[in-house]
Amino acid sequence: MPIGEVHQTLRVEKIPEGLTLTIYDINPSSDNDDNFTAVVELPRGNVNSTLLEESKRNSLPFTVSTSIQRGRLGTVTLRCTSLVSGGGVPGAYAEIFYRLKGTTNSKGKPVKVDTRGIITVRTSEWGRLSRPDLCITSYTVEKGAPQTITQDVPSTIASHPQDLSLVFGVNADTNQVGVIATPMDRPLLEKISNFAIQGIFEVHKDALATAVGATAGAAVGAVGVGAAVGVGAEHIGAWAVGQIS
Repeated sequence: MPIGEVHQTLRVEKIPEGLTLTIYDINPSSDNDDNFTAVVELPRGNVNSTLLEESKRNSLPFTVSTSIQRGRLGTVTLRCTSLVSGGGVPGAYAEIFYRLKGTTNSKGKPVKVDTRGIITVRTSEWGRLSRPDLCITSYTVEKGAPQTITQDVPSTIASHPQDLSLVFGVNADTNQVGVIATPMDRPLLEKISNFAIQGIFEVHKDALATAVGATAGAAVGAVGVGAAVGVGAEHIGAWAVGQIS
């Protein structure tokens, strides 16, 4: 029976038509700290830090589909399995390695894509008798800077951070692939997905909020997205942008 655990479910809202998103490796790790374990539960099988190589053989590679289980990529579970002496330790984490490949259309042009990236889920420090305050998800595209979205871990032990949705896009003019993660509701996810189809990647979440809000006819500014669908701009992640291949 674990002392405590944090679940973070990852979903994929949008993959450009013609591209395939494959999870080809997963590294759930506690950095050799026996007080913690990490498991990534996939729609088929799971990869865990205690039987790492065997669970990889049985579960990977895995192709993500937006039409299966509402685009579920997987659920990361980070557990503390014993009382942590003194607390203040980082616990386990999971790295998920993906490949985005195929041919799609961007701005009326056919574009060949073959790029990779990493999604990492970790937490802030664990207390001696308490779960961490924060769940931290980082994501990258090859040769690009990482972006991070942080969510509160609810105080009630049976509750967990909101599901995160990932949206991918391609820009033929700049030879870039972008990905954004956010726990937003469906109307706003649809707006951002439409934005991604155009290959428009805003680096800063306030700029993204402004652009999507303006598209929706809302007030221009950092709170434009909130005005459009009732969700504050603080819930928007930032675009991680990298090279097409």
